[in-house]
Amino acid sequence: MDEPTTSFTSNQVEVFFDTIRKLKNHGVSIIYITHNLKHIFQICNRITIIRDGKKILMSNVDDIDMDSMIFAMTGKGKESKEIKKTDIIKTNKNLEPVLKIHNMNFGKRLSNISFELYSGEILGIAG
Repeated sequence: MDEPTTSFTSNQVEVFFDTIRKLKNHGVSIIYITHNLKHIFQICNRITIIRDGKKILMSNVDDIDMDSMIFAMTGKGKESKEIKKTDIIKTNKNLEPVLKIHNMNFGKRLSNISFELYSGEILGIAG
């Protein structure tokens, strides 16, 4: 879900979050994209921060604070000690992708599509 609560009232947000919590309790995984950082602490278990097309941070929500998230998102501000070096994802030349797609084409509409998927990553494609 990409910014699903943007036009919700606060009551609608709570009803929506209750539904998400019920789905989580039934083992349903949800990818929730938001810039409302308070929402992350209310409903999320894990967080992945992507900046400039690169995965910057993966962490359990319980292991991160607001300052750390903001720093990871912007690269600016006061870096919190809550960010552990092991949480920061850096390119590792020894790591092999589990899937490589290079220069894939779909007719005339989509061309030169390339990406690599590594173990533990979740790939989402939208258009």
